[in-house]
Amino acid sequence: MNEVISIEDAVREIVQACPCDPAAGEVRPFVFIVGAGISTPSVPLSSEIEDLCRKKAETDGVGFPPTSFTPAQRYSYWFAKAYPHPAQRQRFLKNLIDKKPITFANFRLAQLLMSRRLGNFAITTNFDDFLSRALSVFGEESVLVCDDPSVVNRLDLAGDGLQIIHVHGTYRFYDLANLTPEIEGRAQAAPDTVMTMLSALDTVFRDHSPIVLGYAGWENDVVMSALRRRLNATLPYRMYWFCHRRSVVTSLPSWLTRHREVVLCAPPETPESGEASQSPGDGIEALDRSKPESECPSESRAEAISDDNKDTLDAHVVLDRLISRLGLEAPALLRDPLGFFADRIGKSLPEEGANPTGDEAFSFASVIGSVNKARKLLQRATAASGHAETLLERVKDAVRRSDYETALRTAQNISVEDLDE
Repeated sequence: MNEVISIEDAVREIVQACPCDPAAGEVRPFVFIVGAGISTPSVPLSSEIEDLCRKKAETDGVGFPPTSFTPAQRYSYWFAKAYPHPAQRQRFLKNLIDKKPITFANFRLAQLLMSRRLGNFAITTNFDDFLSRALSVFGEESVLVCDDPSVVNRLDLAGDGLQIIHVHGTYRFYDLANLTPEIEGRAQAAPDTVMTMLSALDTVFRDHSPIVLGYAGWENDVVMSALRRRLNATLPYRMYWFCHRRSVVTSLPSWLTRHREVVLCAPPETPESGEASQSPGDGIEALDRSKPESECPSESRAEAISDDNKDTLDAHVVLDRLISRLGLEAPALLRDPLGFFADRIGKSLPEEGANPTGDEAFSFASVIGSVNKARKLLQRATAASGHAETLLERVKDAVRRSDYETALRTAQNISVEDLDE
């Protein structure tokens, strides 16, 4: 097995490989692979979903599965018994996911993707649309979402637009892949077509190395199948796999952990993490909700951040470190919210005078004028604010850029008595 390195070393190596100016045509070396770890706690974990399905199935008179079932098989059994029809399963998942709040990790990943420094592709096993929604909130409109094998030919590897591949589909459609046979089907090559998820990932992995977050890997799904095929040859850049717990490292297959270009990153080994690795529930509670058959933990957490989970590595902390190391600025929405909205409205309108009748019907120019007037008033108020308020805005900006050290140093100079309520 390869050496397990620290998050600091992994982040430093990743940033070293990144172009300073992707707009100049320099290669974007990486593609993100993300799983349930970036969408918890907004969506229940697979163990919770299994419990809901079991209770419903028992109410319907369904008996217990064989004791020889693995946790993955047991999940699939209860889900299929509780909701035997694809449309039923889709409606159930929609009720769990639809309109739930976007998680912090998805916003951070959106911030990274918008910079296009590491890459402009994200591959996810999740059914939720949190990432595309986060990009929309930040004003990113050139996002291509591929959620079915029939549309993989629309992917544009050479393009500058952001692209999200939902390898198992999304909760919006009943043909999503959730049970074991469905997920295994997505991992299959087809003799009569190249329009499969496996062929799409083969193409993406040809020139881009994965950064894996919040996903533990299940050897029979399409992501692991494609990775195994790709690792038969040398990668252009090293691949980085961030593990939620130290114990996840030993659960990964040897063809992955022994490959010379695969870098494993996990929390420091501690007595607590050693005990956790022996826990029989560790691989059940943290199942990847997008492919529940996985028997490995699927979230990622950073070292010693939580008093309760010092042996874990959160996905959002890894994303924080990457944003900070790259020196990315905060999204325009957060830097200048009123200017952001005025600009976004203006870009959606025809040029002045092109359609006077239509323009007058909605008075868009008046709306933009009102927003810009409010913006000027806010700028004046900010300029006239006291020293403490100015420092507080600098703290907020530093946090938005994941520069927590600067935020803390700046905050030390603020007197709470100088702030208004």
